[in-house]
This record gives sequence, structure tokens and C-alpha cells, in this order.
Amino acid sequence: MASRGKLPQARAAADAILRKHDRDWSVHLAVFRMWIQEERFREAGTVGLAIVDGRSRITLPRALTNREFAAIAVNASQALAASGRAKESERALDAAVRADPRSAEAANNLAYQLAEEERDLPKALRLAKIAVELAPKQGYIVDTLGWVYFKMGRMPEARHWLARAVELSPGDGELRAHLARAHLKAGELPGAYVEMQKALALAPYVPEVRSLRAAVIRRYNPQGPL
Repeated sequence: MASRGKLPQARAAADAILRKHDRDWSVHLAVFRMWIQEERFREAGTVGLAIVDGRSRITLPRALTNREFAAIAVNASQALAASGRAKESERALDAAVRADPRSAEAANNLAYQLAEEERDLPKALRLAKIAVELAPKQGYIVDTLGWVYFKMGRMPEARHWLARAVELSPGDGELRAHLARAHLKAGELPGAYVEMQKALALAPYVPEVRSLRAAVIRRYNPQGPL
């Protein structure tokens, strides 16, 4: 029904299934994945959050392990964020971090969300450091640590970790855009220009990259080839 555009009927059917199996997380998870497949992130987020908030009650066919619960909570947070429910997304990530302090994904995602909102940056820094300790070779995780430092105005640390992230994931245009912004803020204009050009080549349709290009060329726009 969902794939045929019959969303009210699909919601009613899904709600009926969940009511019948209200203590079975495997059923909740199947419905969550169905909504994700249909790109209905609001509905998916609601189902995922029900698992997060109802962990003590939703215990069939067995109790979730902390690692399993954290993975579900991270996925729920992504669906919630995609549907504009930032506070609920943060709640799911907080639950994931508490359940599994060794989940690099949970720590990283919560750190990045706090950094983007420029809120509780000391907490974001602590979580980002934990994530890097757990996954030091993951470029996007190292990037989060650099981005937290950027939001804190600590440019030497920001540029160090953002450059390290680009070394680990050289084909990621968004990571290069972050490094370009750090160079730009530090007044390193040639470096900002080079990284902006690379980011634009790798991710030309990402809004952040396009806005970065305008910001860089206002201050530095050399003629001819690099």
C-alpha cells in the first residue's frame, strides 16, 4: 500500500500490526525498515523512537543487547533528523551513547549534531574525542572532531584534524569543504581556494559546497591555472 501511494491505509495497517505485537521489537524494526525503504522518514522516526523510549517494555522475542539497542537508536535518530525532529533525534543519540559508550557511531553523530547546532560544545568535544579513539581511521569521524574545534574557534586544532580527515577520505567533497572553511577562517586563502576547488569537483551539487565557493572567491580568486 505504501509503495502504491496509499499512505493512510499503509499507516493504519502498520499501526494495527504494532498494536498487536506491541512488545516485539523485531516487528517494530520490520515496520521501521519498511518506512525507510519508502523514504517516509517521519513515520520511520516515530517507530524507531518507540523502540528507544520503550526498551524496558519491548523485550520480545528477547531483550535487546546494549549494542543492538544503540544501533537501533542511531538509525532512529537519523530518520528523526531527516524529518526535522532534531530534539527527538538528539534524545535517541543520548540513549545510544548511554547504552553503548563504545559505539563510535553514536558518539560521533551526537557530537556532530551538537556542533552543527553550536550547543554544548564541551560535550561535543568530549564525544568527538571518544569517537576518534574508537575509530581513528574513519575520515568522517575524524572530521567531526575537527569540525567541533572549528565551531569552538580553535583553528590550529581544527585545521590539523580536518586535514587528517581529508587524508583518510580524499574523495569526500564535504570533508574538503570543511577543511576549506577552516583555512578561510584562519586567513590561509590559497589553501582555502585549493580545497574549495577540489570540493566543488567532488560534490558540485551539495549546497554547502556551492556557498563555500562564493565565500572563497569573494576574498581570493586567482587568475589562470593553479
